[in-house]
Amino acid sequence: MAFGERVHLVIHVGPHKTGTTSIQKMLLSQSSKEDCGFTYPLLCGDEIGQHTFAQSACSPERPACQRMLAVLKTVEGLCVLSSEELCYLPASGIRSLRDALPDARVTIAYYQRDILSLLQSWWQETVKHGSVRTLPDFAFGCVLAPSQLHLLVPDTLLKGWASFFGRDAIRIVRYDRVSDVAKQFASDFLALDLPAEALAFSNPSYDYIDCEMMRFWNRQGFWGSGVVQAPDYLDVRTEFAERSSAFTRNFSLNYSRSAFSTIEEMLISRWGDRIEGFDGGQLFEVRERLYSYIDPDVWAAHPALIDKMRAFALQNAAFSCPKR
Repeated sequence: MAFGERVHLVIHVGPHKTGTTSIQKMLLSQSSKEDCGFTYPLLCGDEIGQHTFAQSACSPERPACQRMLAVLKTVEGLCVLSSEELCYLPASGIRSLRDALPDARVTIAYYQRDILSLLQSWWQETVKHGSVRTLPDFAFGCVLAPSQLHLLVPDTLLKGWASFFGRDAIRIVRYDRVSDVAKQFASDFLALDLPAEALAFSNPSYDYIDCEMMRFWNRQGFWGSGVVQAPDYLDVRTEFAERSSAFTRNFSLNYSRSAFSTIEEMLISRWGDRIEGFDGGQLFEVRERLYSYIDPDVWAAHPALIDKMRAFALQNAAFSCPKR
């Protein structure tokens, strides 16, 4: 806190797939300690981030949001809000935050991930949530129309926040250069040194074999990311891996593609001065990436495997949670 400041509001807007869960678990844990040095308000139920508040702020005129904004107006000192849902906040929602604390110093924390690794990670996330799109379909869709994915249009998001809080409020961290985002966030944004034994947390990730199995179960009306948690899943996976090995395919993407190079160039030209530790040159280190996936033709080639995987999901109904 600078001398004379009553409130310093740090708004961590994510986005998705940049260690947000790890950061939020750290914030929740540290905020419960006496004399932690910051407040972490507006959590609902068992939330680790202010997701309910972020969603309600999309309609700031509604009573639910007004009640939460009234609480926010009472904070003092260093206050932190963290939710990936803040990425979707419209201008009216951002304005409501500014109006709630008009005299506060505000910092907007944004983590920029290498686009090539982000694509696969976000595709995996969509499959975990029920998508049936293949990786090539998803990736090339992003190449043709990057704006369909909010993670690929950071300029739009950053301009929205800067229009109400100013460019100087924006702080962009290159996610791929941080070994532990929770410790980095605590140090750089809260001036806290986490103990050496503090462990980073990350959501479980799956490889291309798991993802094709989940995608199959999603298409069959099951909850794919639930089925892979079932007992004996590894036995089914082992058999599928053996049967599908001949259907493994690869493709590559790089920054010579105009869509991705344009995003990188725009970030550098418009926000280079707000990127932590950036002194020119290329923003992303990895310039080309190879992606592996299972060709869906595997299912036509092995119809017995379809029956076996359906039976496995049905036998594990507590995990497969059929969609309604």
